[in-house]
Amino acid sequence: MFFSWDDPKTLANLIVGFLLTAFGLIPLLNHFGVIGWNLPEFMIGLMGNFALYLIAGIGIWLIIDGFLEDETIQKITLLIGLLVLIFGIIPLLNQFGVISITIPFLNLLVFQALFVVEGILLIIAAFVVF
Repeated sequence: MFFSWDDPKTLANLIVGFLLTAFGLIPLLNHFGVIGWNLPEFMIGLMGNFALYLIAGIGIWLIIDGFLEDETIQKITLLIGLLVLIFGIIPLLNQFGVISITIPFLNLLVFQALFVVEGILLIIAAFVVF
């Protein structure tokens, strides 16, 4: 089927995808010295405080979106969505004392990289319709 801006899924994926990519890519590029400016401190702090919720929520969004996509990207989106959901849910459950499992390599840089991956997948999903 041809790309249509009328599809609410397409527009939502595009907007959220660009926002997530920006929220992840700008701090990453600043951290590695590629750019000399960064997001305002309150945005980085806000993103850090709610990163687990955002990652888990977007992971669910990717899983749901994966079932609605073309076969060419469906499996990749479902797999990444499941992994991202796990990376968001396990630390959340640990924070609330439900489980005592931790993922030692998860830090703000990993969350920012996950935002970039999620954002790119949502942008791709906006243009790949069946």
